[in-house]
Order: sequence, then C-alpha cells, then structure tokens
Amino acid sequence: MSKIRNIEFLRLIGCIVIICFHLFKNSRLHGLFADINLYDHLFKMTCNGQKAVDLFFILSGVFFVLTFKSSISLWTFLKKKLVRLYPVLIFCMLLYFVFSFTGLVKFTLYDNILNLLCLNGTGMVLEVKNVGQFWYVSSMLWVLTLLFYLLKNVDKKYVDLFVALSVFTVYTFLIQAKGGKINNHEQTFYYIFNVGMMRAIGGIGLGYFIGDWYKRNVDKIQNCIISLKSKILLTICEFVCLYFIINNLLLHKLCFKNHMIFIVAFV
Repeated sequence: MSKIRNIEFLRLIGCIVIICFHLFKNSRLHGLFADINLYDHLFKMTCNGQKAVDLFFILSGVFFVLTFKSSISLWTFLKKKLVRLYPVLIFCMLLYFVFSFTGLVKFTLYDNILNLLCLNGTGMVLEVKNVGQFWYVSSMLWVLTLLFYLLKNVDKKYVDLFVALSVFTVYTFLIQAKGGKINNHEQTFYYIFNVGMMRAIGGIGLGYFIGDWYKRNVDKIQNCIISLKSKILLTICEFVCLYFIINNLLLHKLCFKNHMIFIVAFV
C-alpha cells in the first residue's frame, strides 16, 4: 500500500506533540529545570498534548483496515504486532534498569512483567511506574486483536453495527463520567471501564470506518477531478482543523468543557 501523505503529515504532527508533552511533563515530575520560568511556561503550553494519543488511535484504526488480510490467522496477526512492538518495549525497560542506578528512576520488576503481558492499558493495573507510556500500545493491541477476530469470524454488517455502538457508547460514557474530559488513562469506573481502553475502542472504531470508506472509494478518490472552488473549500477546512490541533495541543493551554471537539478535529 502506497503511503498517504496527508496521514504521514498528521503522524509527524502527532509525534512532535507527544514528544513535547512527555519531555516537559517528565522533567517537571523529576524536579529538573524547576527553577527555570521558561521551562515551566513550555510545560503549560504543551500539557494538552496528551490528547494527541486519540489521533494515533484513530490512525491505528485506519491502517488496520487498509492492511487487513482475512487470509492470515489470528496468531500470525498477533505475532507480527508483537515482533514490531516488543523490541521497543524491551529497549525502554533496559533504559529504566540502567538509569535506576543514577537514582532518578526506580526499576520495578512487577511493573515490567505487567508491561510484557500488555496489561498496563487494560484497567487491571493500578499504576505503572516503568514505561508507563506503553499503556497506549497495550490498549491498542487488545482492541485491534478483538476487531481482527470479529472481521474473520462475523459477518461484516454485524461488525459495523458492533463497532458503531461501541464508539458511541464509550465516548458518551467518557464525556458524562468525566465531565467532558477524555484524558487520564489510568482511571477506571465501576472496577471495569478503564479510560485508556475506552479511548482505544472509540478512536480505533472511528478509524475503522474512515479506513473502510477510503478502501471502498480509493479509485474514485484518486481519479476524482474537482473544481477550483471545491479545492479551496477543502483546503480551508483542512487548514482550520490543522490550526486548531497545533494551536491547542502545542502552543496554548486552552480549556474546552467538552473534549470531543478534539476528536472531531482529528477525524
């Protein structure tokens, strides 16, 4: 599959946002540069960056559909995912182990076992102190595995219905239960509804429908000839959404009562 430049550009923006967020957040947590006003200002500007994770969930759903092959087995699908993900995880775990000798971090064996089992994004874990960012991969892996299984064994129209109801349900629950917010992946409601897992279900579900639409209409899209007026309108819409994403995730700390506005902009 040839690369889609729009999506590659969005991935780049998302990576920059996530890196800035974790860089300033983690340094602040460990007390580094605490006396530098500029650094504190940069943290406040980028603290909304965590919402870019939902963009990556959506993109994961898109790529899942575009690369889905019903001919491979569930085990082959999982093996390919783990081969790609585990080297990065193990490398990060080794870094934690090495840096634990400096006293800046503490290597916790129990946390890393949970990481290896991909459980730290499922609600089964209260707090992950090592490689906590892996919660995203954990949640994504479980949701994609379920979606893969359903597409292989269930009629697609029922899968579409299940995914649509799941997306609507999880986002409605998140917005109502968290007062309009969708962050804080470690929080779990009623002992089972984990915020991180629900974000994965919602984002991947949306990406599933976007990818499915694109896959069914790719020839029409690539061969479509539109008027100058339509090009200008589409360009304005893209620019407005892109400006909103960069301005609110990387440049300012603006508070919106309902964070679903970010999901709409990502889509």
